[in-house]
Amino acid sequence: MTTVPSHCTPFAAIVRQFAPLLARGRDLYVAPNIPEKKLQGALKSYGGGARPETVLALHDATKLGSASEGFLITTASLYLHPRNDVPRAVRFISITYLSCEPLTNAKGVQTGQWGTRVHMQNNTVDIAPDEIPPDALQPFLVEVQRAVQQGIVDSTDGLIPVQDMPDAAKLDYVLAIVLLALQNDGIIDPVEMQEIQLLMSRLQFSPSLRAAVRIFMGAPTSTIEQVLDRLVAGVPRGTERAIQFSLLKDVIQVYRRTRPNSDMYSDPFVQFIAYRFGITHDQVTLIVNACNFDEDVLGGEVADDVLMARVKQLVACAPAVGVPLAAVHLSGSVVGLSAAGMTSGLAALGFGGVLGFSSMFTGIGAAVLLGIGVHKGVQHLANRGENESRRAREALKQEVLRVHQTTINNLIDDVSQIASDIVDLQLQPDIDRARLMKLSNELSLFIRAMKGLRDKGIS
Repeated sequence: MTTVPSHCTPFAAIVRQFAPLLARGRDLYVAPNIPEKKLQGALKSYGGGARPETVLALHDATKLGSASEGFLITTASLYLHPRNDVPRAVRFISITYLSCEPLTNAKGVQTGQWGTRVHMQNNTVDIAPDEIPPDALQPFLVEVQRAVQQGIVDSTDGLIPVQDMPDAAKLDYVLAIVLLALQNDGIIDPVEMQEIQLLMSRLQFSPSLRAAVRIFMGAPTSTIEQVLDRLVAGVPRGTERAIQFSLLKDVIQVYRRTRPNSDMYSDPFVQFIAYRFGITHDQVTLIVNACNFDEDVLGGEVADDVLMARVKQLVACAPAVGVPLAAVHLSGSVVGLSAAGMTSGLAALGFGGVLGFSSMFTGIGAAVLLGIGVHKGVQHLANRGENESRRAREALKQEVLRVHQTTINNLIDDVSQIASDIVDLQLQPDIDRARLMKLSNELSLFIRAMKGLRDKGIS
């Protein structure tokens, strides 16, 4: 499965056609030839959390070339920041219709200008002629609407945590891990069960979703190829590549837990996932290094200066190999932090807007994990004091403990349900011995997994 760069898609061709007219032929930059400094300036000023690789065109309306004003066209949206006005965004898939309207100022007084009003599902955006000329904007947006109908426009240009994706996609994400556990010896052992249960807790699985996983464990109804195809088709368009990196990270984590000190690169399932998704050896290495970094920081046994050197290396290597650091943490961290816990924990520590992640992902990623952060360049939290660094680790360890306790509570509920099913089965006149044995084995597995989690705490 190969991934086409954003600037090589049919929608990118539409943007290339219209962008010179939208920018009046001035100060326009089209991917892949957008200067990095301008791109970062625009994204930071008004990019709305868009990922750099989704930007197809940039118009710099500033006099000094900072690109903090102008417009961006991404695979999913049009972002505007004209002079002396607030940033606005038009999400392409939300457009319902266009109209020509008299413009008003902030006090509601008509300015004498007529502009384009873009009506969307939940709001409207007015675009004045001096921002983008209507005779260029309206044909472009009409063509965008056709492209939406053709299914060639992304639904998002940011990153969405797995826990916030549709239930069907979340289920297939975990079912892929279940098939990994089964491919080794045909059974799921207590350690594999612990990892699956921890993952479901991080992803905030409902009881019904956990029950669906439990049923699948007993009798898989899909092949790994079918599960992966459904997963990629079921996530919001524009997040497919990120979900592939995230899934491989969780596959590697299960492998590390169940077969420590083994060469994960030689594991057939890791190789299969990487090959299926077109993930290179260098990209796998980056993911592994990010996971190792997470664990070393939480452990607190690696010197801060060593960790900082590794932070810089990760930050430099991630874009070079094409792996957004945030994508590695779409399902949370391998040390047990949920995506929501990482976001709230790091926000409480004063980290924000790091590495260009969207607001949903403020602070997420190996380079900012657990209080060792990239903040205003590369600023080490240890510079703010050893005690504060220690408190940061402790705060996030508490989040790990919370996820562990949630997992144990979920296992208690599942054990209770299995026990109830066993009682109901035994009360039937004709007992299904095979099903009774299956439920008994299931009950034993869940109890052993629960005991293992209680014994290990944070590992």
